[in-house]
This record gives sequence, C-alpha cells and structure tokens, in this order.
Amino acid sequence: MKNETIVQLYIALIAYFFYYSNGFVKFHGEYYAVFKTIPVLVLSLFAFLRNRGRVALLILLGGIGDYIIGIPSGGIVPGSFPFGSGHLIALSLFAFKRTFKIFWPTAIGLLLLQATVGHFCIKPMLSSEPTNALILSVYSFTLAACFIVSSSHYFRSSVNDLEYTVCILN
Repeated sequence: MKNETIVQLYIALIAYFFYYSNGFVKFHGEYYAVFKTIPVLVLSLFAFLRNRGRVALLILLGGIGDYIIGIPSGGIVPGSFPFGSGHLIALSLFAFKRTFKIFWPTAIGLLLLQATVGHFCIKPMLSSEPTNALILSVYSFTLAACFIVSSSHYFRSSVNDLEYTVCILN
C-alpha cells in the first residue's frame, strides 16, 4: 500500500470518528472507544506489514491504552499500563541504539514542570489512593524519559542520526 493511500485512509477514519462523535464529543459507550482507536489500529497494521514489528507493537499498545481510557469502566490508571509499555518500547528504539547527549535545558525544565504537577495532582492522592499515585508517578516519569530522549535527539543529533531515526520509522 502506498503512503498516500494510508494517509487518505487514516484521514477518512478520523473524519468518520469526528462525524460519529459529533465533533470529538466524548459520550459513554463501547462504540466511542472502538471508533476512537480504529485509526490507531490501522497505523499499527500498516507498520506491521512494513516489517516494523516494534513500531507496530508500540502503536498497538497506544491504541489499547486509548481504548481502556475511552470505555466507561476504564480510566487513566488502567490505560497507563499499555500506554507506558508502548512508551518503553519507543524508548528502546531510540535511547539504546545510539549514544546521545542529554539536552539539559529541556530535561531540567520538564522535570521542574513534572515536580510542580506532581505536587498539585499526585501528592493529594497519596493518602487516599497510594497505588494509583504510584502508578501515575511511574507513568509520568516514563513519559518524561521519552520526551527527554526524543528532544535530546532532536536538539543534539547530526544528519546521520536523523537518517537513522527515519530508517527505524520508515
């Protein structure tokens, strides 16, 4: 399948979901979550068919996490497990394949922001929901690590490194 066809299919699926959900307005029900995740599952299938197994798996895990968050009995805590697993796979694609230098301005800024958000959002949960607070903290640090690695690659990479990144995702 050509890239243009995939892009057209992806746009059509998102447009259908936009129409179905009345402008991305969330309503409770299984179908909302199903239609929300179909475009992600198509991307995962496309990556798999292009022999990008780990990329397909991380996209699939993102779709599963999104589905869990979208269903009435789901939520961010259960959805964070597949999302976090997908991010760890993404991190393995970039962080351990090439040596890189951390771009400290982004890392420090993000960690300060994370500490502030954690203080106001996660700290109040510690006494009433310690397990959920721990899960969200680990998930938050996983996302932060992915962002720090990806931004460090962006700000510190040479053209050869960027070609390597494109090779992974293509």
